Amino acid sequence: MPRVHIVIPTHTTRHLRACVGALCHQTDPPETVVVSIDGDGDDIREELASIRGGPWAAAEARGWRVPRLVTTSRPHQGIALLNQVRNNGLRVLATSPSASDDDLVVVLDGDTVLATDAIAKHRSFAEAGSDIVIPYRVNLDERATTLLDIDALLDLGCGPQMIDQMLRPAEASSLRARHARYKRQLLTKRLAPGWMGLVKTHKPKVIGGHHAVRLGVYRDVNGYDEAYEAYGCNDDDLALRFHMLTPRPRVHIAVRDILAFHLYHPTRALKGVTEAPGYARFSRKNVSVRAGMGLTTPRAQDEPVVGEIQHTSQMGAE
Repeated sequence: MPRVHIVIPTHTTRHLRACVGALCHQTDPPETVVVSIDGDGDDIREELASIRGGPWAAAEARGWRVPRLVTTSRPHQGIALLNQVRNNGLRVLATSPSASDDDLVVVLDGDTVLATDAIAKHRSFAEAGSDIVIPYRVNLDERATTLLDIDALLDLGCGPQMIDQMLRPAEASSLRARHARYKRQLLTKRLAPGWMGLVKTHKPKVIGGHHAVRLGVYRDVNGYDEAYEAYGCNDDDLALRFHMLTPRPRVHIAVRDILAFHLYHPTRALKGVTEAPGYARFSRKNVSVRAGMGLTTPRAQDEPVVGEIQHTSQMGAE
């Protein structure tokens, strides 16, 4: 069975308790959860310690297998460098003595909650031979997020009953339609020799807030491109370079199969992709498969500090 790890990039505690707290209720928990922090304050680590000593400890007492909870952090760079923060999480896994290219890494935003069977499905698709799993997420509006029962989520996870409350018929239909569209795009690229012009080069799209890739594939493209600043086109660049790989990685479309729920928060959403700070970089010609500043060649930063969040009883025993 391939090992599965989760990397959660974040700069805030907002919704982090719901995201991380519910992970211990996975029917097939991941081996490791790495929270990669864009900053060096104590607030996020304190929140994680509360989660590890609260809902995770309670689940552990009931016999659930709880993953390792690891953090990596460095001072904020004065601008959002999401791709660097993601790579910092990947570097924790890639430099581990037990790291394997077959390991599957699920990258998950810290404001997103996974259904309880999500990791089991990610692992099963990897076991069946997939190198990249492309799911999606349901965006909850402000009202649905406000009505979310966080105590129940922390106690039981995001199971069928909670999913029934959050997944409206229109959203389920939208997921099915997106799933079918992604399958068509992938099939066109596989079977049509002259697919250029029929499908955009970065499609099927990888959504940054929830996707899964084998560690070896991340190594092949040198991770996320750390030249991107702020937000916009970061994920399209990653997908483009995945689809450029030779031989092509095995991709599994799981939009309708693996559920994740994005919790509402105010954003400064762009009106169009051309407004994204990274649009010019993404649109350039002769994109290299390997990022120039990436997993093994990072953009300049202070050395990240890596630590493990442990339950207080474990710390005392040691």
